Amino acid sequence: MDWNERYRTGDTPWDKGTHAPALEEIDRAWDFSSIPGKILVPGCGAGHDARWLTQQGARVLALDIAPLAIEMARENLAGLPAEVREGDFFKPEPESVDAIFEHTCFCAIEPERRRDYARAAASWLAPRGVYFGLFFLNPDGEEGPPYGCTLAELDELFGQSFEILAEWQPEAAYPGREGREWVRILRRTE
Repeated sequence: MDWNERYRTGDTPWDKGTHAPALEEIDRAWDFSSIPGKILVPGCGAGHDARWLTQQGARVLALDIAPLAIEMARENLAGLPAEVREGDFFKPEPESVDAIFEHTCFCAIEPERRRDYARAAASWLAPRGVYFGLFFLNPDGEEGPPYGCTLAELDELFGQSFEILAEWQPEAAYPGREGREWVRILRRTE
């Protein structure tokens, strides 16, 4: 998938112009500003989720593989103390983060790369780091992206390196996604 081309042509149906509604619900359950280190937002796109997290007092590292997405995120986060970086989530950097907020990266990758994704998440996180996942369970079609997932698949992918701290179906969602997303908060165990 050429993500930069999708941004160049404006083919970005995942970009709703604001942060994920469930982000506020997750923050009420777990105060993001209480996380001492950085929160990585992989596949940050235009940076809406990263902007909201930063506005709540969190230290954010917004990461995307598409240069045009990074340009948009830099504009969206201008004047805020967030770090915006072009990079590949599948190539973890030596510095670790204390948390990850996942919203649109996992559902955008080919399902056969998901095991690599779970390994990368564990590699990015510091020991006992927290992973906040907002997963898209059942998108409109079989062909993605976005690609749906099941709770059993999440158990299998993340079970080796993470423990579940909390999970629920969020009350808040973008229109049309009500009842189709799942929040799972995980802690790295190794």
